[in-house]
Amino acid sequence: MKKFIALLMVATCVGTVSADVESHKATAEKLLALVAPKEMFVESFNSAFGQQVAQFRQMGIGQEQIEQILAASGEFVQKVVADPDLQNEMVKLYQEAYTEAEMNELLDFYATPIGKKTLEVMPMLTQKGANIGQNIAMKYQPDFQTKIQTILMAGMAAQGGMAAPAAGN
Repeated sequence: MKKFIALLMVATCVGTVSADVESHKATAEKLLALVAPKEMFVESFNSAFGQQVAQFRQMGIGQEQIEQILAASGEFVQKVVADPDLQNEMVKLYQEAYTEAEMNELLDFYATPIGKKTLEVMPMLTQKGANIGQNIAMKYQPDFQTKIQTILMAGMAAQGGMAAPAAGN
C-alpha cells in the first residue's frame, strides 16, 4: 500500500510538472505571436534586404534581374517563417528568458493602450534606430577601414609578405 501511495504521489507530481511545462509553453507561444508575428519577421527581412537590392541597382543590375532576386527572396523568407523550427526555437527562447508569470505580466501590459502602442511602434523605432546607428557608423568607417588595412598589411609584412605602409597612410 505504501508503494502504491508513493507511486501515486510521484505520478501526480510528474503530471503537475508536465502541465506546468505545457502551460509555460502555451503562454510563450501566445506572447511570441503577439510581439513577433511572422508578418513582422517578413517585413524586417524585406526592409534589411531592400538595402541589398539598392546596392544591386547601384551596381547596374537590370530591373528584370532585380525582380527575379526579389521573387527569390520572397520565396526564401516564406520558407523560413513557415519552418516549424523557427516557432519552436523562438518559443524555447522566450521560455528561457521569462517565467510564465512574467510572460503573463507582459501579455497584460500589451493589452493596455500603451502596450498596444508599443507593439505598433516598436518595429519602426527599431528600424529607424538601426538606420541612425548605421549612418553614424558611416562617418567613422573610412578611418576604421584604414586602420584595418594598416593592421593587415603589417601582419603580412611580418609574415614576409608585402611591406607595411608608413604610419598615417
